[in-house]
Amino acid sequence: MRCCRTPGTLQVTTVVVSIMIVWIIFSPIAALMAYLITYAEYSHHYPDRGPVIREAVRAAIVTFLFFLVLGIAVSFILPGILK
Repeated sequence: MRCCRTPGTLQVTTVVVSIMIVWIIFSPIAALMAYLITYAEYSHHYPDRGPVIREAVRAAIVTFLFFLVLGIAVSFILPGILK
């Protein structure tokens, strides 16, 4: 039994899966880097660690969500462009 996909559809599916793998891997890395950079910078300005950790976590969450939404959006938009 043969698959009913055309070669173009298979190529688009491969691109979408590749993009999803990239944002699944790099979103947490970007969030970690945002946390470390924000923590390092804010620790110079605040003597107490509480606000520093809070702001660093906030920056990490925003960065993670930004790259996650960007990756999902590209995964849905790109197949329409490639067809």
